[in-house]
Amino acid sequence: ALDALDALDGTDGSGTVSLVSLGIALGAAAFIATAVLSQRREALKKDLLQIIRTTKRGADESKNAEVKRLFMELETLNPTSAPLSSDQLRGDWELLWTTSASILGLGRPGFFQPLQDQPILQFL
Repeated sequence: ALDALDALDGTDGSGTVSLVSLGIALGAAAFIATAVLSQRREALKKDLLQIIRTTKRGADESKNAEVKRLFMELETLNPTSAPLSSDQLRGDWELLWTTSASILGLGRPGFFQPLQDQPILQFL
């Protein structure tokens, strides 16, 4: 017969872990891992947005390496299996950062450059 300690630790009395207990443990571990990854993604997004706000949409290139590093790390944590074909991508987007000199109007007279206090929008 099982005693209370065997029931709590998931063994069948012989020291063998039951499949139910193993399944519960794996499910709990997956839940915890998902929560940790979600928290890491949120922290990276926050860090990325803070840095981007100081770059004039990318015109100030001094932080490009850090921005790219954060983007690459976020990409590895993306829970969407095919992000470029996801319906989540569709909609109106505001450009916050780019490496494109033409979008930023770099090299053009100031009156042909986008205003910093006005959004650059794109529909996908």
